[in-house]
Amino acid sequence: MIQDMGAKRVKDYTFNMDRCFNFEGDTGPFLQYSHARLFSILAKYTTEEKPANWPPTEINETMMKEFENPAVLNLLRDLLYFPDVVHVLLKGFEPCTMLTYLFTICHTVASTYESIYVAGQTADVAYARATLYYAAQTVVAHGMKILGLTPLERM
Repeated sequence: MIQDMGAKRVKDYTFNMDRCFNFEGDTGPFLQYSHARLFSILAKYTTEEKPANWPPTEINETMMKEFENPAVLNLLRDLLYFPDVVHVLLKGFEPCTMLTYLFTICHTVASTYESIYVAGQTADVAYARATLYYAAQTVVAHGMKILGLTPLERM
């Protein structure tokens, strides 16, 4: 399905079976893996930390300090485009719009794993960072569902 939705509807494409199962590049397995990894980080966090107010509903002072990190700002900036992408998708009926956006989110998240880790942080910092990953996981899951895909929790 990812390969079918990867280009505008008016363009032809060549189906490639090898690409369907490839984890490299913008493929279905990469999208599912990205979602599953976010889900795993959050599952581990909520199991070990057991935060009282999870899922998060408001921004606290520690989260505001995390916004000073350029990697956090890049991810937040990308996440904020979700309503606009949904609007464009519904207006133009081009699933590639959502798919391109989801891959952008997944690539941005993948680049943050080295600098924005949850494990081993103080409770406030871990909560702030887990909240960021929760937002990303939620956006990716909803985007996939809009496209008719079932987001995997494990791979």
